[in-house]
Amino acid sequence: MDKAGSLPDSSYPKVDMELHSLTMKQLFEVLETNGRRVTGLSIPLRNGAFLFWFEGVHYIPQLDVEEFIKNELMKDNDDRVKRGRKKRAPEFFGRSVAIEAVVDTGDGDDKFREHLSIRYTPKEDFSIHRRVNRAL
Repeated sequence: MDKAGSLPDSSYPKVDMELHSLTMKQLFEVLETNGRRVTGLSIPLRNGAFLFWFEGVHYIPQLDVEEFIKNELMKDNDDRVKRGRKKRAPEFFGRSVAIEAVVDTGDGDDKFREHLSIRYTPKEDFSIHRRVNRAL
């Protein structure tokens, strides 16, 4: 068990790519193995809030994951400025970012979803950790 209290998931293939060269399509191919389907994505921030969350994930398949994260961080800062708030400094996000994917396991029971954390550290490998939660 890791420090965050989640177990590394051996049912996911080991991905030896650096995240900065991984496309969104490749990320989803890794996450959607064994009949799983991604139903939401988020980037949790250091203060416990979520940068974004959406169901029915739409993405540009050839977009790099790193570029996707940067775009979302810039959009968040633009929205903050429009609301009269200060931009978040880059260090607010820390050295690594977790992308959390909510994945439907395909077992027909929508009450259970797998929450997968993809640990993102620029130019380093990433890892997938899994925990199963009951939807509220």
